[in-house]
Amino acid sequence: QHPGLRRHGLEPGQRVDTVHAGHVVVQQDQVGLGRGGALVRLVRDKRPAATPILAELTPDVTDIVTIADAALGAGADGLTMINTLLGMVIDTDLLRPQLAGVTGGLSGPAVRPVAVRALWQVTAAMRDGRLPTAPLIGVGGVRTGRDALELVAAGASAVQVGTATFNDPSRPSRVVDELEAEV
Repeated sequence: QHPGLRRHGLEPGQRVDTVHAGHVVVQQDQVGLGRGGALVRLVRDKRPAATPILAELTPDVTDIVTIADAALGAGADGLTMINTLLGMVIDTDLLRPQLAGVTGGLSGPAVRPVAVRALWQVTAAMRDGRLPTAPLIGVGGVRTGRDALELVAAGASAVQVGTATFNDPSRPSRVVDELEAEV
């Protein structure tokens, strides 16, 4: 349990509403920032004031700190970092995209270094006073307690285990046990 969660009105295990733009990459320009901010404001306006709103940030941007600032400025109570990386696979027999939607989200261990970098940069901006302090949920490639510790060391207030549960639904409890052994 991280004290930052309670300070911002979040309880471990509490259901929160996550705002994200799906596979729409919010660009680092005024149009993109306006769309992301408008989405956060829309959800904020539709939920009771006591409901925490977390904005899930894509790493597919030039400056994650600018995007974090826009989300927090629009009313997000915290940030979920990161969403999947946008990827694509070509069917080399047919020479066309293999996925029906052309692109899809890349997840799993390969994205953890990107999540660590994004968390580190946003945390540094919070420490420097360039961003308001807010809870950060670390997401991306967590399979072990050591992976979770890496995200916490980069600034995460809490950690999500996602893709690893696809083949091992008990993975989150094992990650907790391993994390406790690490610290």
